This record gives sequence, structure tokens and C-alpha cells, in this order.
Amino acid sequence: MVESIARTIVKEGMKTWIVTTERLQAGLAQLREGLDDVLVEARHEYEHRAEGATDRRAEPDPGADATATKPKASRSRSAHPATRRGTKATVAV
Repeated sequence: MVESIARTIVKEGMKTWIVTTERLQAGLAQLREGLDDVLVEARHEYEHRAEGATDRRAEPDPGADATATKPKASRSRSAHPATRRGTKATVAV
């Protein structure tokens, strides 16, 4: 009698496990299909944007010379007065 009850419980548990895993696999397959669709759309938009950027770079901008920034002039010398290194000030006691 105990064996019959245990067998029934184990059998029901296995059925529940099978149904649950099948549903989970179906849900994951559906999710993967959705993500694949999003990936295809994203690739298409990226390629389209990259082609547009390439087309824009191929045509020179006539106003580019006027808006180009000039490099900053660097100072060759420091604004601070020169100090000697390695000299110590002595204090009379």
C-alpha cells in the first residue's frame, strides 16, 4: 500500500516535471526567436547607419577649413622664475 502511494506521488512528480520543462523549453525557444528578430533589425539599422556615415565622409565639407581648430601654442619656458635645484637654505642658530 505504501509502495503504491509512493509510486503514484513519484509518477505525478515526474509528469509535472516533464510538463514544466516542455513549457519552459517552448518559452525559451519563443524568447530566442524574438531576440533573433531584434538582432536582425539592429544589424540592419547599424549597417544602414554605417553606410550613411561612409557616404557623408566621402563628400568633403567646404566649410571644414573655416571651422577647423588650430593647435594651441605651447610655451617654451615656464612663467615661474628659475630656481636652483639641490640647494638647501641654511638657518643660523
